[in-house]
Amino acid sequence: MSDFLPLHSLMKVGRPAESVAAWQGGRPVSFSEFTGLTAGWRDFFSSQAGVKWALFFENTLMLATALMGAWQSGKCVYLPSDALPDTVNRLRHEVDGFAGDFPHATKTVSPAEFSSGDWHACDTDAQSLVLYTSGSTGEPCAIPKKLWQLENEVKTLSQLWDESLGRAPVFATVSHQHIYGLLFRVLWPLSSGRAFAAERLVYPENIWKSLADTRLNLVSSPSHLKRLPPEINWSAVRGNLCSLFSSGGELSEQAWQDCSKLLGRVPIEIYGSSETGGVAWRERNDEADTSWCLMPRVEVNCPQDIMTVKSPHLPTDEWYQTADRARCLSSGFQLLGRCDRLVKIEEKRVSLTAVEERLMETRFFEEVRVITLHDARLRLAVFAIPSSIGWGKYEELGRKGLNAWLREYLRASVVPEALPRQWRYSHEMPLDDRGKVTEFCIRQKFDFRRPHGRLLERTGERVVMELEVDASSVFFKGHFPQHPIFPGVVQVEWAVILGRELLRIEGGFSEIKALKFHRIITPETRVKMELVYQAECHSLQFSFSSKAGEHSAGRILFQGER
Repeated sequence: MSDFLPLHSLMKVGRPAESVAAWQGGRPVSFSEFTGLTAGWRDFFSSQAGVKWALFFENTLMLATALMGAWQSGKCVYLPSDALPDTVNRLRHEVDGFAGDFPHATKTVSPAEFSSGDWHACDTDAQSLVLYTSGSTGEPCAIPKKLWQLENEVKTLSQLWDESLGRAPVFATVSHQHIYGLLFRVLWPLSSGRAFAAERLVYPENIWKSLADTRLNLVSSPSHLKRLPPEINWSAVRGNLCSLFSSGGELSEQAWQDCSKLLGRVPIEIYGSSETGGVAWRERNDEADTSWCLMPRVEVNCPQDIMTVKSPHLPTDEWYQTADRARCLSSGFQLLGRCDRLVKIEEKRVSLTAVEERLMETRFFEEVRVITLHDARLRLAVFAIPSSIGWGKYEELGRKGLNAWLREYLRASVVPEALPRQWRYSHEMPLDDRGKVTEFCIRQKFDFRRPHGRLLERTGERVVMELEVDASSVFFKGHFPQHPIFPGVVQVEWAVILGRELLRIEGGFSEIKALKFHRIITPETRVKMELVYQAECHSLQFSFSSKAGEHSAGRILFQGER
């Protein structure tokens, strides 16, 4: 676009005073107002000691003006993804001050008077920004960016899409505190003279309302696009959607179809990372096409299926090895999955290692493994070996109470979307036939059919466990609606499962003898299960009891018994 201005000279060159820089609360914010706010922040930062300042704002207009004001005063901006207590405590050792929506930080400043001579061109070689992402150790890794890197990114986006986006403003469902949101909803619009919305569109209804009011470009993510309610009358407003972008993970086939059907547009998907910046894009006409097109001047190599990148968005012209597996194609590449322990939950990047380390800090566990489970959506699950302190807490609070305590403990350092949803506590890590702990073995422990509880006693031939029979168990569904009863057949199955696992029983099921059910088991009952195995006759004696007395008992024979 002819209106394109590099970031370093944006404030010095400026734009017409009456041009619209942003939309806030349904009203236009002129470039004159934008400049006044920026001048206020510039004067504030100029009066403050230290170069390193952390910014966190919910409002995009405030973030944009504070960012430009900080750069005008020679500050380096640290941009954390959240303002959680752990994040603030960590930043205290890295920055000289806080501004924005942090506790006890300067939240806003008054617009200042200014003239065209008040602005200067910023040093493009200055380290202007520090972003954060989770490293392989679980600790947040600082990623410094020089201004010329950000300018190169913006130039790339402008070259690819400025013409198709036109003059329509940019609205977004994603946060500007991450590189994708910062580039697409703040820096690119500022450079191209395109207005941006100060408020984030949190719900689908907000998207619909905005589309009903004006033509716009939408910057979104898979987590939002996969939740477009079909009952909303999208056909009435989709004509106002000029373009649609998605990043933060691959778009599922269902979400791709929903966007095409409901919004009338296939998203332009962006692939990249905080480290590499933008790498590739695609606009699929065929949902089966999984290939990515490289951005201008970006090169990709895939030695041993590990993607390496050379890009003008990187700090050097050397090859950078990513954590993604890929297959190179003539025009780009195909992704083959991750090769590290970073995952994205609702487009929030989460280090499984960091969650494990945080849980180990409680001293409740001897060992912890965090994995991902896939059903309707991706979620975290924890498999842990409690210490004596941990089992004491388990006894005090119960399993659900301990789960709730740990989730609350993690809230200071883990975003709500990534808090673990399922927990399993055991006496030992599961091993495969090679004697190794694998994710597959751990994943099996989260099979809904499996019992989970606390090991009380164990010898070579006898096991005693305390099991919790949750009201949410699928085994209560339909058995019976008004008076739920835990099925007897499941009690037998649990005895077989735990007998094979804890007493190393082999051989197929043969028959069951002396089976008796004395008392029913109702939801939320803590039962004690006792197993005694006589290996010489392949016989497993089991019983379930509680404070109410014995519930059931029997003898299971395995192949080999006569």
